[in-house]
Amino acid sequence: MLLKKRLGLDLGTQSIGWCLLEFEEGGDRYTIVDLGVRLWSNDASKADRRTFRASMRQRRYRRSRLQELDRILEGHLDSQPKSERVKMRPFELRVKALDEALEPHELRAVLFHLAKNRGFHGSGEEAELHEKQQKGFKNTISQTESRVGEEARTYAEWLVKTNRPKFRLRGDEKPDHYPTRSLITAEFDKIRAFQEPYFPTLDWAGVREVIFYQRELLPPIIGRCAVYPEEKRMLKNESSAKEFVMIQTLSHMTLKSLRTGEIRKLTRAEIREAAIFCKTQKTMKYTKLLKLLKLHEEFEIAYKTEDKEKPEVPGLQNSFLGYLHLSKRAVDEILEEF
Repeated sequence: MLLKKRLGLDLGTQSIGWCLLEFEEGGDRYTIVDLGVRLWSNDASKADRRTFRASMRQRRYRRSRLQELDRILEGHLDSQPKSERVKMRPFELRVKALDEALEPHELRAVLFHLAKNRGFHGSGEEAELHEKQQKGFKNTISQTESRVGEEARTYAEWLVKTNRPKFRLRGDEKPDHYPTRSLITAEFDKIRAFQEPYFPTLDWAGVREVIFYQRELLPPIIGRCAVYPEEKRMLKNESSAKEFVMIQTLSHMTLKSLRTGEIRKLTRAEIREAAIFCKTQKTMKYTKLLKLLKLHEEFEIAYKTEDKEKPEVPGLQNSFLGYLHLSKRAVDEILEEF
């Protein structure tokens, strides 16, 4: 059966093009009813998408942790209606738990609050910080631990005594303290030591395991070589991989003649000479490299990227993270050409 109307779609990463056609009775001729394009912006970078995935995993782990904690406490510590739970002050309850016997619903609120705010454990997020930021981060952690040890018994008691808001990181806000996992674990142990005689049937060891269990990070999955699929990719920080990236960057350099406007690439002889200059450096500016090659009077860089006004060639002294898209055998064969 012949369709009288047909919708055509052109799907792209940031757009959808569409066109609606209407056919005549015979199907040989048609007219365009309407057409157009719907556009949307997709500004998320790879780093942004990694952050989104990490946040999704954290929410999933947190949800499963709270569900498991709820299962252990069921039958031992009953919860209050939500309207009553809103009136509780969890940090004050955590301080009260050090010296007074809590009601079952109060202890339940304390344990859930500890499970939601376990403190920093020191993960890849800390390792990715800039060296100067990392130093400040560690200093703030040590200062927080020393101040809590001198001024209070636990982190919650220190917050209540100093009338300080709990740690919160939003946008460019820079908190002046960082609660670590060890601080929160020590607080749980002190609460347990006082409250356990009043709740002897509660599985305290199981509660501690659920709250503070740290999942091991999965090892990175190494992909296959683009040239030899039976081999795994090569580490970027190996010398051959660094040399490959350097040669590849030099091969992509585009020069523009100042007199004629002619566009050309570096010759193989110029690439070999440029590689000698770049090998001893972490990075080499394109403009500086042109001067070393004595091409700056005749040529300029044909383009400038949006991210870097002065593009750079990575040298062998640089350190890369991750994996190359090629194996060692493929890299060696490519480098032999130069």
